[in-house]
Amino acid sequence: MTYTFQKPISIAANETYSFTASVNLASDQQKANNSINATIVSAAESATPVATATNCNGSLNLAVSSPIATANYVWYDSSDLQNPIAVG
Repeated sequence: MTYTFQKPISIAANETYSFTASVNLASDQQKANNSINATIVSAAESATPVATATNCNGSLNLAVSSPIATANYVWYDSSDLQNPIAVG
């Protein structure tokens, strides 16, 4: 049997959680296996990406530490975020 919990739960990063599921059916012929226990450790929090841009003799080098593979980074020519110069 597969059961999907109807109410989402919040899971904090790098924490241990224990779950117990049980069932009580009148027609159950083997009551000894009516519950299951599981313990999980949630994934550690990922590092926040840090971006740098370096201009060396007219050659622009854009770098991101700990990038998120599905993220699209937008680079601007100043901190006021008015003129994008690169995306990727």
